Amino acid sequence: MLECTMFEKKEDAMKKLFVLLLACFMLLGMNTPLDVFASTSKVWSYVDAPEGTIEGTTGTWSGIDIDATANGAKFNKRVDNQDIQINAQTKLIIPVESHQEGAEITLQLSGGEATVSVLENEYKSASQFITIPLSSEQTGQDVTVEFKTTAYLLNLSLSYLEAYPGVPEDIVAKDKDYTFEDNSVSIEQTKGTFDDILVDATNGKFAVQPEYSRVQINSGTILYIPVTSDEQGVSILISGVDNQSQAAEIQINGDNYYTNQKISLDIHETSYIKVQFSQQTYVGLISIDYKSDLGFEVPDVKAIDTGWDFTSNAANTRPEIQGGKDEYEGIQIDASSGKFSPRDGDTQINATTILYIPLAKDDEIAVSVNGNNYNGLKVTWDNQDITIGKEFVIANEETRYVPLKFEGEGSCYLENIRIDYKSDNQSISHTVRVGSSQEADYQTIQSALDHEISDAAHPLIIDIEPGVYEEKLEISQSHVTLRALSSQPEDVVIKSGFYSSNTFINGEFKPQDDYDVGTDKSGTIIVTSGASAFSMYNITVENNYNTEKKTQKDEQTPAVAFCSNADKVYLNNCRLIGRQDTLYVKGNGNRTYFKDCYIEGTVDFIFGDADAYFEACQLHMAYFNGKKNGYFSAPNTKKDGIGLVFYQCSLSADERVEDVSLGRPWQNECYTVTETTADGVTYVVDYDPSTPNPLYADVSSATQFIDCTMSHQIQNERWNKWTRKNKDGETISVTYEETVRFIEYNSHDEQGNLLNTDDFDVVLGKMAYVDDLDSYLSDTLTLMRIGNGLGLWLPNLDTYHPSEPVTPIEPVEPVIPEKPDVSEEPQIPEESWQTNPGDDHDSQLEESFESLKTPHIQLDISSHKVVPNVSLLVTGTDETYKVEKNDNQSDEVVETIGEKDIPLASSSDNSSTASHTIEAKTQNQPIIYIVCVLVGIGTIGLVIFLRKNKKIS
Repeated sequence: MLECTMFEKKEDAMKKLFVLLLACFMLLGMNTPLDVFASTSKVWSYVDAPEGTIEGTTGTWSGIDIDATANGAKFNKRVDNQDIQINAQTKLIIPVESHQEGAEITLQLSGGEATVSVLENEYKSASQFITIPLSSEQTGQDVTVEFKTTAYLLNLSLSYLEAYPGVPEDIVAKDKDYTFEDNSVSIEQTKGTFDDILVDATNGKFAVQPEYSRVQINSGTILYIPVTSDEQGVSILISGVDNQSQAAEIQINGDNYYTNQKISLDIHETSYIKVQFSQQTYVGLISIDYKSDLGFEVPDVKAIDTGWDFTSNAANTRPEIQGGKDEYEGIQIDASSGKFSPRDGDTQINATTILYIPLAKDDEIAVSVNGNNYNGLKVTWDNQDITIGKEFVIANEETRYVPLKFEGEGSCYLENIRIDYKSDNQSISHTVRVGSSQEADYQTIQSALDHEISDAAHPLIIDIEPGVYEEKLEISQSHVTLRALSSQPEDVVIKSGFYSSNTFINGEFKPQDDYDVGTDKSGTIIVTSGASAFSMYNITVENNYNTEKKTQKDEQTPAVAFCSNADKVYLNNCRLIGRQDTLYVKGNGNRTYFKDCYIEGTVDFIFGDADAYFEACQLHMAYFNGKKNGYFSAPNTKKDGIGLVFYQCSLSADERVEDVSLGRPWQNECYTVTETTADGVTYVVDYDPSTPNPLYADVSSATQFIDCTMSHQIQNERWNKWTRKNKDGETISVTYEETVRFIEYNSHDEQGNLLNTDDFDVVLGKMAYVDDLDSYLSDTLTLMRIGNGLGLWLPNLDTYHPSEPVTPIEPVEPVIPEKPDVSEEPQIPEESWQTNPGDDHDSQLEESFESLKTPHIQLDISSHKVVPNVSLLVTGTDETYKVEKNDNQSDEVVETIGEKDIPLASSSDNSSTASHTIEAKTQNQPIIYIVCVLVGIGTIGLVIFLRKNKKIS
């Protein structure tokens, strides 16, 4: 009994000691949140390996059976290298006990790479480690590791997994970003936490560097990041680089990936994902993205037509985003693994970028995403494929953010996005006037464009008085209309002389003077991509560079008169005058409509990749001294575009033009190899007509002439191929003919006779006859998305006739205005004076107006004593003044009094004193203050009294 009692006391003491030690460990563990970790049951090292070589036989290694019986198999302990050489075909049979959490076998190599096979799965080394996970079902047996390649082994370990990292708690499917700006946590040779991430740096290092907004993660470090399931999917992005600023290799749940790529996770329940680092990596962001969580609330947006401009013309500054998120005019931008980079004419959108577009509820919505998708990215709207530049129609059952995704390789270049709600069909237009008359609001067209606002709800109409306006116009707002106050387009002329010399040095454009701005920017009128729904009536637009300001005698160069970059552009009864490159219709999917227009040029004078419809237009090929040939068209239509369509147009040419061609295919080229001489001349050294040029793989030039009157001067071959010069100066065709779409339907001569296709040797295109021309035209217009209905467009085709054609008193002086800063309100000086109501105030006011001689006068006449709540508003320009009586309390016009009829205040008491202040606002007069006091009869009486009493002389 005594011995037993002593033994029990010793046992109690041991228990107390154990509890005490355990308490100490728990206290220490309070400083390191991780006190539970995977236990390593066994490690087999090089030192324990059997001496010598096992080859063609079997052996053991501290409980591991070695099978080297296969041909070529070998297990060799290398003393000099302090490792073990294990050849392919060698097998290690490792006894693994049953364990409910599973186990992990780890092979550490001394160098090189290796591949092993375990339970029919292959595992490859990553940074000298091979990790083999075993599920709980795979434990409780002998596990065979078969070497598929020769390996040099330092050690082998078997770990039985414990609860670490366990199951995270309170994780919800909400996006989470881990950044490293504020915390200076450093975990090395131990375990710890960062936020809710478990960090196992037992064999590595995790050191936050807040001064660089990053964390240094060394090789051997493991992160356990908590996630939960999401029916729509979960992904992780780890943004970081290695020491060479390259993407670093990582393992996620045992699979190999790289940093800087968004990785989809297969998550069915709340758990930790295991991220292993095999090289030193500098991480700036760890982002968990749940697809069901957009990260922002329901947008506050109404079903009102809207749009976003992604060019430098945008009203607000576009953000530069790479590896992060931001917002632009209500659009939420996720460029965590992509890029959103503003440029002059567009915004570069890299693959993997997502734009979340705020969209209101509506039964039918027309959407267009416009720009250039040269790299062929997959673009989806609400996970449905779309085509850049093609309008599509959707229904939206609830107000929400809709994802616009870009997937693939490379970039897409956005110019604008347009949203057209079916329920929003109301607008209120406002009209201003340009010219030299008294009624004009502006002297120049550009000043009106700069100072007036225009959009779908408030369209701007600019009426232009007859005259010559030497201006270069840029239309950057949507729903702008230019109208001549004349039915004759010759009466209103807008002209400029900008051009492109096409001078390039080492691939960079080199302008020769201030007017040499390049083809894209040379237009006398440029309609930018954001200026959709532009229209113009009864106006002549001319680029006079080649006709009046030539660089050299008998030479011509690209000089655009009208350049359209927008969708839904309409010109009616207009004249476009130029020589080379007169009319440029740009933008795949954009629609332009020309009705009853006259278009004049010489070479490629109607060109571009937009869908352009010409109805009853006259196309005239002018003569240019030194140039005896010309081309009506030069489309670079994209494969999904319809191109240039001419219906019932008339084609003519100056009799001096010898070679008249319907057109040639711009950029529709085959594969070529070129060289450039020292003086900048490029020539072809090799080409393959059967292979498309990869630079223009998406080009399929398309022109149709339907029921048109053809000049007798048009050549027998009808069309021309695109040509270049070879090294010997010979002209060769570089056209990739397979994708060219040139055709004439039902062409006829000047006398109305149908042309016989057998009479022509058509090159590149074809001639055909259509019995049901109306049906064919209707189908073509539908393909062009021209017509009635949502998703289609049809402008008002009525010809505009001003009610009262205007002839200016003085001709408009040609002006090239400096573009004002539209962010500043114009400074308008003020003038005021007084007058006596007993005088002839009409004549006095008229004399005052005449003395001002201002282009724009606005007067506010307030009667302060007699009629305190009524003021008169006088507006006019030099000769005519419109007078309105306004109620100051309601701000409404109560009465229009008329021209030059300006009764001040009336009063039954003529002896009372009334004070009237007239304030005149003018754009070009100095500030003048003229103050008069209106003196009543009582005041005059006072003067007489003083004179009689000799108080005054």
